Amino acid sequence: MASITLNWTNNSTTLNADGTRVERTTQTRFNHAQAEPVVLAESNTGGLDPTQPTGSYVDNTITPGNNYAYRVTTYKENETAHVISDFE
Repeated sequence: MASITLNWTNNSTTLNADGTRVERTTQTRFNHAQAEPVVLAESNTGGLDPTQPTGSYVDNTITPGNNYAYRVTTYKENETAHVISDFE
């Protein structure tokens, strides 16, 4: 089974964030108007714990040969900080 592992450095550990969200789109990149993101995970525990210095998520639902773009967002109430990565 194919998978993609996302790893990131969490620069918001002291901001008392509420959680982390991982989204994916297959249509195009996130900065495109036609991007339709799907939430893969949203939590404040395990690899998505925003108080830890690093985070991780494994996407086991990919299909080889498809293009994917991921957005990892740390959030607190109405504030967000995110990073976007494209994989082919």
